Amino acid sequence: MTKRALDGVARQTAAAEAAKRRAAVVLKCEALLGAGLPLAVVLIGFLGIALLTLPQSLGQITGGWGQLALLIGFAVSAAFSLRYFIITLRWPKAQAIRRRVEQASGLPHRPITQLEDHAVTAGPLSVALWQAHQARLAQQTALLRAGTPRPMLAAKDQFGIVGLALLVLAAGLIVGGQDGRQHIINAVSVNLDFGPQKPPAVVDVWVNPPAYTRLTPVLLSRQKATTDDLPAAEPANQEIAIGSAFFAKVSGAHTAPVLTIKNQAGQSEQVFESAGDDSYQLTSIVANSGSYEISLDGDRHSSWTLSVIADQKPTISFRRPPSVSERGGLRLDYLATDDYGVTGVQAQIFRLDAAGNRSSDSPIAIDAQLPNRNRDQIAGRRFADLTPHPWAGLAVEIELRAEDALGQQSRSEPQRLTLPERRFQHPVARAIIAQRQRLARSPAEQRDIAKVLIALAARPQDYEHDLVVFLGLKAASARLFIDRVGTHRATVLPLLWETALRVENGELATTEQRLHDLEQKLQEALARNADSAEIEKLLDQLQSAIDQYMRQLAKKMQALEQQAGAAENLENIDPQQLLRPENLQNMLESARQQLRQGDRDAAKRMLSQLQEMMQNLRIGKMPQMSPQQRAMRQLTQRLQNLSRRQQSLMDQTYRQNQQGQRQAPTNSQPNGQNRQGQPQNGQGKPTDPGGTPAPGQSLAEMQEQLRRELGELMRTLSDGTGNIPKGLGQAERAMKDAAGALQQGKPGDALGPQSDALARMRDGGQQMLEQLRQQMAKGQQGNAPGQEPQSGQGDPLRPSSRQGQYNQGDLRLPTERQSQRVRDIFNELQRRSGDQDRAPVELQYLDRLLKRF
Repeated sequence: MTKRALDGVARQTAAAEAAKRRAAVVLKCEALLGAGLPLAVVLIGFLGIALLTLPQSLGQITGGWGQLALLIGFAVSAAFSLRYFIITLRWPKAQAIRRRVEQASGLPHRPITQLEDHAVTAGPLSVALWQAHQARLAQQTALLRAGTPRPMLAAKDQFGIVGLALLVLAAGLIVGGQDGRQHIINAVSVNLDFGPQKPPAVVDVWVNPPAYTRLTPVLLSRQKATTDDLPAAEPANQEIAIGSAFFAKVSGAHTAPVLTIKNQAGQSEQVFESAGDDSYQLTSIVANSGSYEISLDGDRHSSWTLSVIADQKPTISFRRPPSVSERGGLRLDYLATDDYGVTGVQAQIFRLDAAGNRSSDSPIAIDAQLPNRNRDQIAGRRFADLTPHPWAGLAVEIELRAEDALGQQSRSEPQRLTLPERRFQHPVARAIIAQRQRLARSPAEQRDIAKVLIALAARPQDYEHDLVVFLGLKAASARLFIDRVGTHRATVLPLLWETALRVENGELATTEQRLHDLEQKLQEALARNADSAEIEKLLDQLQSAIDQYMRQLAKKMQALEQQAGAAENLENIDPQQLLRPENLQNMLESARQQLRQGDRDAAKRMLSQLQEMMQNLRIGKMPQMSPQQRAMRQLTQRLQNLSRRQQSLMDQTYRQNQQGQRQAPTNSQPNGQNRQGQPQNGQGKPTDPGGTPAPGQSLAEMQEQLRRELGELMRTLSDGTGNIPKGLGQAERAMKDAAGALQQGKPGDALGPQSDALARMRDGGQQMLEQLRQQMAKGQQGNAPGQEPQSGQGDPLRPSSRQGQYNQGDLRLPTERQSQRVRDIFNELQRRSGDQDRAPVELQYLDRLLKRF
């Protein structure tokens, strides 16, 4: 055998070795797949359901036991699969590898095995024959193949379990995503439930500020009490009002929690009280700043630092010195402030003795009526009628006091004045009041005072034989005679006052007192937020009392008109300031509507103004005209008289011009006739100077007379105001031109100047009224000390703000839109307060809001 043939054999032998190595790999893969298929199915299935979180869900449903059972099942399956793998795994032998190559290459008669054989004989012929056989075998094994692993899945997996496991794994990979690793960890983490467990404790903590602060509750925490919730940083700082209630409620706690308080007073502990099954609560009033810490089962749970905001004392002062109103009442203007609202304002009046010091008598206390809201700063005004008090006319000292919800009080600087007293007109009434003041100052002289009262009672003709007055005087004197220790003096003083009022006003005094009592009851009912039924009843009684008072007042006015000199007194009354019954009824109806709409503050202001205006109706306190007002009225009447006469003269001139006459006949004087021939008011009377022309007087003379009277009025006006309205001067010049035309016998030329004179007189009248009002306003600065300035011309139905008890400006009634808005808010608050699913704190807050309506 040649060398070339030997080389070919060697190459074929090497190729056969390579093919056998490849066949060995294929056979090993077939062995691994056949032995490890059950184990792979178990692992793939577990990964799939773990990524789908099926073990975790089963554990939550069964308390962890179902998850544990599933894991055990997979572990057992994996163990058996691993045992099967170990037992059945066999690596291929050389003969099997050669046979696999021969089968894969399609070689019959096992040429690779023969190629690896050796010759038994060593003879030349045998060797040559063997080498020839080897060369032929080398040619047959030129192309050896190892082949591919044989498919065995169909034979070993007849039910498609491998495909199902792969499908579950694919779904798990899609669902798990980036959280797949955590899902696998959670699948093998088992939390076993060995019995029913209680849910974690829930802690609710909030702070309720005092109701008078009108602050909303503050929720500090609502969290589950687990170890993960323990605060790691410093507790939060919360500012609260002093006196706030720290309320904590714990649900689901195993033992009673403990509240630890650390403040400037030291450290204290409070144990929660039981509020039901596994529920505890605690309420602690916060008086000092400090830390509040809650512990559960001996472990610190949460804490807060509460900073207390101190409640400042209220302040109060006089906005202006106490004064006497034009109606004889005491006027007090004050300014009270507090950080959370003033709850009470009181004026205390102390009588001063002869040395100017406060006497030992109990002071007079006057409580101010405060608004229902906006009490942080109150610029108030209080009127008090102290004329019935025995101290009327005496020197007193007034001090204001303010109080807040905590009872803190403050006082103002005292002010001194003389209490106003009523000026009686009737001599007997003045005598009774004099003895009353004497009894208040010198109680030791009561027996002498009793004798004087008996003497007054013995002269019934002086008080129109009024039996009520007689019995009042006799009863007062008898009490003073038998009183040895002064026990009856307190009843004699009001009796003497009522008797004096009876003498002064007759039966009107009783009705006036009833009206005053009803006004006080109504104000008190509004101050204490009485129910609507009680207030409606008092309003009806007040309306009835006003009607009765007005009827008796009308009778009194008729009696005054019949008295001598009454015309002069009534002449001095300003009719623009008189009140009419319908005006008072309208104010009462407005107050009633405001109460029904829930605006009690506006109703208080309206009723306070009504009370002040009712004083205008008292006999002896009618709104009198000042000298400036009387002068204005007289000058206005004179100017109106001149205007009427000028109009009448112009009518006569027109008729004469129509008739073509050059001179008015001596008997054609107007005699105060107007265009319709009706007599003019005020002409022909002695009070109207120059009102009736002299017999035989011509139109020119009549015009000249009117001009002179206008000049006299202008001089009077100049003396009073120092200024003559421009319109009156123009009217005087127009009258002069008209008189000249009439003297020349040209009545047609006089009509134009006469018409101009009328127009200028009207303009001058307006200018005159304005000047006199300005002069009157300047003269108001000269009022007596302590007296309130006189009110000028104005609408009595819109009293100035000083007539009420509140400095709120002119009263404005709400519009329909505002009233509807109030009703809508009220209905919404009622709807929410009826929802019992809301938090208790919110329901309490809604109840506080509803109380304002």
